[in-house]
Amino acid sequence: MGKRGTIIGIIVVVAAIAIMIVAFAGNNTSYMYEVGQYYDEIETLGDKSVRVRGDYDHITEDLGNTIVFTITDITDPSLSLTISYTGPIRADMRNPQSEGIIEAKGKYDFDKKIFTAKELIMECASKYEPAT
Repeated sequence: MGKRGTIIGIIVVVAAIAIMIVAFAGNNTSYMYEVGQYYDEIETLGDKSVRVRGDYDHITEDLGNTIVFTITDITDPSLSLTISYTGPIRADMRNPQSEGIIEAKGKYDFDKKIFTAKELIMECASKYEPAT
């Protein structure tokens, strides 16, 4: 019974760890879309958390801790997405000449017709430009 009990114990522990990994990974998965791709999938995505990437345009509303801004599709600037974000931001985002690619993680609020971001990542263009 000693060996058999040990083997059953190991199997139970391994199964529990596997279940936790699957459950954790499923809750934190978010897909990356360009603005145009996101609009193509917005109805099927519903309130699923996603990452949307585009060219940072400018802040349209600055309420201190909450900002509203737009990003445009990298390949089709006629497509834009309005984003609301509450939290700390890079100081240069308040500069009207600021530009770059930004990634916003969050969900689309169909009632307010705005993407509510929980996380922002702004790429620094100078890191990707060739040295002169």
